[in-house]
Amino acid sequence: MIRNIHTWPLTKTQRRELKRRIKEIDDPRRWAVCSKMPGLKKRGFYYLVDSHGYTMEPLRATLFKKREIAVAVGDALDGLRKNKGREADKIVMIKIPDKK
Repeated sequence: MIRNIHTWPLTKTQRRELKRRIKEIDDPRRWAVCSKMPGLKKRGFYYLVDSHGYTMEPLRATLFKKREIAVAVGDALDGLRKNKGREADKIVMIKIPDKK
């Protein structure tokens, strides 16, 4: 058991940051980089950052909390492509299922 814990009240800035982080965690929306393939209207390939590969399962993809980060990754991938004539990757929103 831990004893003699001293706590101090949070500053206004700390409270605001804590509320922002809680709101971000509670938000089920995440963003992924998706390459749509011709002929596959509802399916796509979702980018995996760790293996520099793709998956067809959205929840296995690298999911970003912030859309701006997903856009930056998508733009970087488009810049690395050898086939410049292909369509750019799309940024798609994926809702995380509720664990309740």
